[in-house]
Amino acid sequence: MARAASRTSPIRRSTAMKRLLPIALLAAVGCVRASTFEKLQADYATSLKRVEQSDASLASCSRRVRSDPEIEKLKKGWTLVPVVVASQDISENTVLTFDMISQRPVPEQFVTTSVVKPDSASYIVGQEILMPVQTGDMLLWSMFETSKSVEKLSSFAKKDLRIFTVETTPASSCGQWVRPNDHVDVIAVLPSSEGKGMVATTVLENALVVATGKITGQTNLNLVPEGERAFKHVSLLVKPEEAERLALAQALGKLTLALRSSEDEGLRKSATPTTVKALFTKTGTAPR
Repeated sequence: MARAASRTSPIRRSTAMKRLLPIALLAAVGCVRASTFEKLQADYATSLKRVEQSDASLASCSRRVRSDPEIEKLKKGWTLVPVVVASQDISENTVLTFDMISQRPVPEQFVTTSVVKPDSASYIVGQEILMPVQTGDMLLWSMFETSKSVEKLSSFAKKDLRIFTVETTPASSCGQWVRPNDHVDVIAVLPSSEGKGMVATTVLENALVVATGKITGQTNLNLVPEGERAFKHVSLLVKPEEAERLALAQALGKLTLALRSSEDEGLRKSATPTTVKALFTKTGTAPR
């Protein structure tokens, strides 16, 4: 483009030369006055300069259009992305099937996380839609998740019990295999009370899991996309004094959850914290 801006188009230059050449020949044989030819030469030079300026202006304008951030921003907002829409009119409380839905491209600036995407369509098929929609309407998660949106974690608390939330990572939650209604032990790794390294101790046994992130035992997992099932917190049903122990342990060290069998409700009579020294002097035998 820079090269085009610095010189006149070959086509325009060639056309001008063809027009000027016959006059130059006539001037050479004396059929045209020299002054006339000089004037034509001057006019040609002026026209050529204007053409070059025009080419340069067009090139500059083209560069500005391509690099204008506002134009790029507008173009980005209008990039089309596919969403799930109704392929026919659907009445309230209808169980959705695949032949009732299709996909349609929509500018991405109008697509939020509340819109169902094609890769999540399988989660809404087989579910009742809670409101009527017309052909072409975008399908939203709220059309299926009303019951989930009004869930209250406090409704799972029982008399004289509390719900305590533990911060977790995949490693501290059995690879995120912990699920609502599971039972877990909570192990804390803390500084030794004697100031001699770290100790590991079980601070709570057989605690009921009431929620993992925003998912409870009453949440319809079919409506939760796979990518939204990950969690960073696990909520447990505990006694008030157990909540205090967990709060202190979480503030002082790191908590890890150990899954229990649904058939195992026994509690250890006594438990001695595991020290760093014991870790290197004792060996255990894995169950078979």
